[in-house]
Amino acid sequence: MTLRRKLLNILLLLLAVFVIGTIGYRIIGFALGKTWSLLDCAYMSIITLSTVGYEDFLGAHSLLAAKTFTMVLIVFGIGTFFYSVSALTASLVEMDIAQLWRKRKMNNNIESLRDHFILCGVGQTGIHVASELLTTGHPFVAVEIDPGRIKRLQALGDVPFIQGNATDDENLKKAGVERASGLVAALSTDRDNLFITISARQLNRSMRIVSRCLDEATAPKFYHAGANAVVSPNVLGGVRIASELIRPTVVKFLDVMMADHEKAIRVEDAVVPPNSPLAGQSLVEAAIQKRTGTLIVALKSPDAESFTYSPSADAKLAPGTLLIVLGPVDNIKKLRDLIGP
Repeated sequence: MTLRRKLLNILLLLLAVFVIGTIGYRIIGFALGKTWSLLDCAYMSIITLSTVGYEDFLGAHSLLAAKTFTMVLIVFGIGTFFYSVSALTASLVEMDIAQLWRKRKMNNNIESLRDHFILCGVGQTGIHVASELLTTGHPFVAVEIDPGRIKRLQALGDVPFIQGNATDDENLKKAGVERASGLVAALSTDRDNLFITISARQLNRSMRIVSRCLDEATAPKFYHAGANAVVSPNVLGGVRIASELIRPTVVKFLDVMMADHEKAIRVEDAVVPPNSPLAGQSLVEAAIQKRTGTLIVALKSPDAESFTYSPSADAKLAPGTLLIVLGPVDNIKKLRDLIGP
């Protein structure tokens, strides 16, 4: 039972005792031929339940029925009050312990993460990044200071988070920046995103950093600060508008593909490691599409300068070959398992 529900039940219980007391005095007054008004009965009930000791203006002390009812009401009133206080206190303590346990468990989960992503900011841009990472099954930790945004994030799924300012190095360390493989700086201002980029690069020299940038003119500063990629929502928005005008069918196809969270079809990359069982085989020998259900869209050999699109069946998978594949997320995971770590 939630705290709000318990609090409502306690208030209803107290109200019920008050109503019973008011009606009880009213009935006793009628039975004894007294002219006690409803307001007088309510007032008598209040001063009795609160034990404030005001004058018995109804004269209940001289009437056996009224005196007996008053004693019973006091006992029930005090009992209800102490029960309400104890129940409310127990609920608050229980809630604090539960929150402390969840926070400790989440911190342990964060400390156990390796090669994960860190999402700095869960605003208008960051929430979509979080949704995509959840859909594709990539582990990540969010760093956000706004409780409302964290609540919105939790509505998407059980996402570990650090509540605090992402520009603070300590919060980045709590999120495991030194063990992470990538970071997204998606705060609302270029200044904050630039600061995060500088801090993250100093804390982790090898991680991939992608930063949101509103002003294109500042993009070179992000690269100079250590960002691997800079994304401008304004540029992407303009390209999207032009694409809707020029190639609406393609845009619709991509939208449907990205919006389907059940099948979750994506375009991703995979590298053939030196110790892979597929290293040295041709595409027809590897039978990747047959064994994993993924389609090889393009590949790039280690010594090639550009991608080969729609590669032929005899194309060799040399160690270090980069594959661009299309397929459901689960099938892409099968491909990664097939080619090896």
